[in-house]
Amino acid sequence: MTPIYPIREESQFPQYPWQASYAAALVDVRPDRVKRRIAVAENAINDRLEDSLHGRQVLDSSERSAIMQALSHLRSLKQDIAA
Repeated sequence: MTPIYPIREESQFPQYPWQASYAAALVDVRPDRVKRRIAVAENAINDRLEDSLHGRQVLDSSERSAIMQALSHLRSLKQDIAA
């Protein structure tokens, strides 16, 4: 399975806490591990969104955009591995 999603070197990512697990899900080519990595990435993103909702840490427009894009890519990846 070859990843078809936009992959950048992790060092090119803005340093948002959830991005390491997101990047791991995108680059893992082992079908037996991809589902788990996707779940971990989604949980990390959801934790970040919850922090923002409860006022613990502000979510700026750049990170909001990155989250929306990441969630879209993760949904597509889930659909691809289910096919």
